[in-house]
Amino acid sequence: MKGFIFAAGLLLGAACTTSVLHQSTRRADAPPLTVEASPERTARLIAAFDEIQAILEDPTFAEAIKAFDHQPLATSADESCRTTKASDVLAAMKTRLPSHVLGSRCSLLHPLSTAATTACVGSWINTRRIDRWEDATKEQRGTLINTLAHEMTHVLPEEGAVCSSSSDGAYTDEGHIECKGDQPQCNDAFLVSYVWGDLVECAYRVKHEGIPKAAFRECVMGLVNSGQVTRATLVPQFKNTSSECQSITPWKAVE
Repeated sequence: MKGFIFAAGLLLGAACTTSVLHQSTRRADAPPLTVEASPERTARLIAAFDEIQAILEDPTFAEAIKAFDHQPLATSADESCRTTKASDVLAAMKTRLPSHVLGSRCSLLHPLSTAATTACVGSWINTRRIDRWEDATKEQRGTLINTLAHEMTHVLPEEGAVCSSSSDGAYTDEGHIECKGDQPQCNDAFLVSYVWGDLVECAYRVKHEGIPKAAFRECVMGLVNSGQVTRATLVPQFKNTSSECQSITPWKAVE
């Protein structure tokens, strides 16, 4: 009986999913977005997506991230790794982000990851993460902002590539090693996707007065959703990658 009830619940959830074509009003040239989720979660995803589009258009954000341009960011952690900088990622997000799907997926069926993305196709975010938006705190809403910004980097195709369902992503997490308090030798804190998520979340917190403007750099240095470590104390570990990625060093501490 429990199995039947569980299956029925999943079917009901699928039946309640809607497909909405959304054109952001926060950035005139933002690509159309197809949102596939329940009406309530569709509203949350659109609200978070539009917040990100507004941040991308904000000249103060473009200026603030220049302070990190001397820190090389890894496009992946495997043999295809190369480096880029925050300002170039911003330019890519504003000019190369394709139309794509933003949907929800059941957290119970995907307990070990927060989201999944296919380049040029779309991202599917766990329902538990989407529902944090309703907590209405800057920290919880910032968590969804971070996840969407992170996944949006994976939607981008390689520079010069024509988008298709088989396109390779410009920024991936292939080969990543998680950074945490008891594992300072790692690499995900230096990947484009993780840094970009933190940059956009910290900008969101500043915008909504969750933190003072002067704390933006410290916010990004501290791995927003960790609290255990900072990018100044982590030791980048890139194996079997290009020499330019192997030369990535710990970030300089906030002065």
